[in-house]
Amino acid sequence: MGTSMTNSLPDAIDSTTLQRWARACAHTLARQKEEINRLNVFPVPDSDTGSNMAFTMASAVSALDHALREREIKKSSSRAGNGAGVGSGSHRDDGTELTTSEAAIALAIGATKGARGNSGVVLSQLLRGLAESAQAGPLNGASVCDALSNSLRFVQAAIVNPVEGTVITVLRSAAAAATSAAHSTDSASAVAHAAKLAASRALERTPSQLPVLRRAGVVDAGGRGLVVLLEELERVLTTRDGVSRGGDSWDGSINDVNINAFSPAHIGGKTAWTSDDELTMGSRQSHPNPSASQLEVMFFIENMDLEDLRTFLVPLGDSLIVGALTDHSARIHIHTNRAGDVISGAYERGDVSELTVETLHQVSASRPSSLQTARPRLRSVLAVVPSEDAAAFFGRAGADTVVIEADENATEQHQYEVVREAIETEDVDEVVLVTNGIVDPNEVDGRMPNVVVVPASSLCAGLAAMAVHDPSQSLDADAAAMVDAARGTTTMTLSYDDLVRLSDEEPTSAELPPPPEVLRAWETVSELLEKGGELVTVISGDDHWSHVMQSLPQSDTAEYSFFTIPKCGAAVMIGVE
Repeated sequence: MGTSMTNSLPDAIDSTTLQRWARACAHTLARQKEEINRLNVFPVPDSDTGSNMAFTMASAVSALDHALREREIKKSSSRAGNGAGVGSGSHRDDGTELTTSEAAIALAIGATKGARGNSGVVLSQLLRGLAESAQAGPLNGASVCDALSNSLRFVQAAIVNPVEGTVITVLRSAAAAATSAAHSTDSASAVAHAAKLAASRALERTPSQLPVLRRAGVVDAGGRGLVVLLEELERVLTTRDGVSRGGDSWDGSINDVNINAFSPAHIGGKTAWTSDDELTMGSRQSHPNPSASQLEVMFFIENMDLEDLRTFLVPLGDSLIVGALTDHSARIHIHTNRAGDVISGAYERGDVSELTVETLHQVSASRPSSLQTARPRLRSVLAVVPSEDAAAFFGRAGADTVVIEADENATEQHQYEVVREAIETEDVDEVVLVTNGIVDPNEVDGRMPNVVVVPASSLCAGLAAMAVHDPSQSLDADAAAMVDAARGTTTMTLSYDDLVRLSDEEPTSAELPPPPEVLRAWETVSELLEKGGELVTVISGDDHWSHVMQSLPQSDTAEYSFFTIPKCGAAVMIGVE
């Protein structure tokens, strides 16, 4: 019974809408896989990101279809046992429809069990985040926000060495925009629209964050796949046919996949479907090639300690992704030249299934790759940072770093000597030095040949400069763009001494409103955005202040990025571009 939805658009993701979205994603990824493949230059330019995402989504839909068939069989058996027309059919298992949670769990398990490639494992974690949020029922705007936040958390945990300018960057922007939108609306379609828009903009910026993309003239392939998922989500929420481009006829089948029977089980106290048999990969199965420099090893593993397995695998290769399904099961992806050690160690630690070993595709000499012999670096960016935590952060953004910790007794000459020694160790012809407000640019500028100084006044300004760094340009052009970006960033810094200290008798900090200093700074941010600012970067020195800053209202017309960098030199830094 209930209110008919025939004449209204679905503005929450119920089971039917979720299933339509999954089929639409499988159809569109299959249709666009070659386009996405052509973007694939990182981490290995093997032109398979689109194919892997399409395969993984098809595996998810196949698992969903099997769950639906199992429900129909159960219903038929119940009718046969009770006699036709007996009872009102009020028991939930008498219906053929899966709940939203059951459908989401089936998709997540199907994707995790059938994930292909690192992009497939990432996709499985997106669906896992969705399944966690769907446990309470249909997803409204707040639930969509939670789903993206959960997905970001799972993907960050899965990728051992995350790199900015990839799908994780695009996902972070989508989650931040969804959080902002959910503050003012409970509409799933409105939140999905905000997430899609932010993801599309973040995707456009990926070449400025990852040099290999910039050299190839492409955006990140995995990020493009994520945008496809969000585009389809917005479309099914704002159209009645949902999958009008052939999605309803799409059965999710791929010739070399055999999704076997799924039976009811309990995962984390929730009803789900797990495979009784193994997935077979058909033509994907191959034998290790001892002459290959690296192999791609993938497997599903259960009944093991995730952290122990992760620690074991880290030194054995790269592109490691541990895509967890539960606390004790995961889909593993790794590139390695020690496949034997990986496989034997996995079998020693848990129950392994769906093992595949493949030789990575031969890399064309005309395409950049981390597997090719690197050309001598002509230019480096050296960022001056206040701590090892900040060094790790700027390192992920593509900079070399030199740490100069706060020291009241340190002279400018001493700081210059530290920087000079760091520059001399750079085995390059040209150096762009980003000062980040730690050293006086006038003390360095002009004192060393082939060193150009970017006088960034803060870490926020330094990050803005890093975002436009382009080593393919001349030194002067590259440095000029970085200087403009740094100077175009207005920075506000709040020290711990600036902020209100709490006494032991007062409520916990989580219960208090933000201190006046924070509110005044945030008002200034709003004023700068009204004058044309578009990007807000917030760096917090600890999780508490990060939580406080993320709780503040956000503009629908701006993009926000929140980072926690311990010992960053302040409680909070805010940059507006």
